[in-house]
Amino acid sequence: MIALDTNIIIRFLVQDDPAQCKIVDRLFERAVKSGDKLWISNFVILEMIWVLERIFSVTRHDIINTIESLSCLPILAFEDSVMLMTFCQMALTTQQELDDLLIGLKGQIHCDYTFTFDKKAAKCNLFKLLK
Repeated sequence: MIALDTNIIIRFLVQDDPAQCKIVDRLFERAVKSGDKLWISNFVILEMIWVLERIFSVTRHDIINTIESLSCLPILAFEDSVMLMTFCQMALTTQQELDDLLIGLKGQIHCDYTFTFDKKAAKCNLFKLLK
């Protein structure tokens, strides 16, 4: 299995660099033909959210739909697909920042909660405000 960096996913999604997009398309086509999986870490998802929101002004709804669509591609494998689906479901029912939500969910796997100084994040039960 081969891991993908955020910039590969961003090229695939936004198609903003024709030369690099062709290279990504060829990589994905080879993976389809060979049956290989391309691995995406939680770090890549986190950075992808940041880039889509802040650089490309993609809406929250479209980011969630994008993550759900990526998870349906048979050539992609995710570090924690169950957490990712929980993230998508929760993101639709809360106003929590997407990056904070992902951080909180990852922390919940191993811990009771995540300490934060972020008062907005602390409104979610995944976090506790450190005072």
